[in-house]
Amino acid sequence: MTPRISIFIVARCLLRQAPTPIWRTAKYRCLATAAVEASPPEATESPPEDTRQSSKPPPSYSTARGYGLLSLSNGQAFPITDFFLRDHCGCKECRHPETKQRLLDTFTLPKDIHAEKVTKGPDGIEIEWSHGGHQSFYSWEWLILRRPERKGRSTLEVVRPAFFGADVDVKPLQMEYRDVLDSVDGVARWTDMIRKHGFSYVKSCPRTPIATQTLLRKIAFVRQTHYGGLWDFTSNLFKKDTAYTSLALAAHTDTTYFTDPCGLQMFHLLSHTDGEGGESLLVDGFKAAAILQNEDPQAYETLSTVNVPTHASGNEAISIQPSRGFPVLNHKNPRQPPKFVDLIQVRWNNDDRGILDEHMSPWVADRWYHAARKWNEIIRRPENEYWAQLKPAMPISTIRSTSESMSSY
Repeated sequence: MTPRISIFIVARCLLRQAPTPIWRTAKYRCLATAAVEASPPEATESPPEDTRQSSKPPPSYSTARGYGLLSLSNGQAFPITDFFLRDHCGCKECRHPETKQRLLDTFTLPKDIHAEKVTKGPDGIEIEWSHGGHQSFYSWEWLILRRPERKGRSTLEVVRPAFFGADVDVKPLQMEYRDVLDSVDGVARWTDMIRKHGFSYVKSCPRTPIATQTLLRKIAFVRQTHYGGLWDFTSNLFKKDTAYTSLALAAHTDTTYFTDPCGLQMFHLLSHTDGEGGESLLVDGFKAAAILQNEDPQAYETLSTVNVPTHASGNEAISIQPSRGFPVLNHKNPRQPPKFVDLIQVRWNNDDRGILDEHMSPWVADRWYHAARKWNEIIRRPENEYWAQLKPAMPISTIRSTSESMSSY
């Protein structure tokens, strides 16, 4: 018999960057895609709260009508507009203390509002504003994070990815089903594991779609797609997709034809009675990107800047396409030169790639094919391929835009 597999998808279960999920329940942002970054954690973008604790010598702050100038101990100085500061007051009158949402109607502020009085202290500055005398406090830490060179930087918690390859030790990447279901701490440890390492197994999961769905919902909602929310399938071409055949699939990421591809996926082999083949392949997309940047920086830039069309058109009268083409490698700030530390997503599925933009010059097309060939060579290196035969009662969850595939059976 051919193996029967059940697939469940949770979209961007924010396991990407910060203390609120999706990517994660408990300690992590439980919704999220992957944004695994390689820079240290940064402070929150929320307006400053009046938590006055600091032992460092404070910067200096001077003000002229409409502007302030923050001067750091290293000699750097940069301006901040008074309107910007007033708009970002974090007091309970301007920001709800529980929901953290704005209560201030920005556009009721006079355009010429300015600081009437500035009081500097060891932890920050207090400002008394014109047009009513409202008072605000801004910590030095929050003010320093406003410096221009930090523009475009994520303010969410970041995690250094632990790359994996053919020799990955999966024993530390396993959780017990009951440990996840019975405690918030278990969910936190599970999602941390997925977030950092790119995938994780859950042992002793009942071999039913309902039990697997219950497991997934400990992280986030199950995302609906044209395949369904969660579903089981075998090689019967019920949907016109090569995933519904016994053909071997090359390493790829799923749903590249969505504007917002699924971020976290789970695969659970429900039965494999007298079956052969069907091994699963995982390739760490972020590791491959790091290798590409090191070995061929020009190819990395090309795959980060050239948009690629994708589609799903096998089913009659249906063609699913994203709102526009996207690069293979996507970064936090596409207007900045692409760097691996800013990588948030890999979109690679050569089977679902459409026709390269007709307006693309032949030289750009040649450059893209060269870069794609290099990328393809990297993800097919044996040392980068982790092969495993899935087992019933032991589903695997993948994230970080990790490439996934399956051998023929």
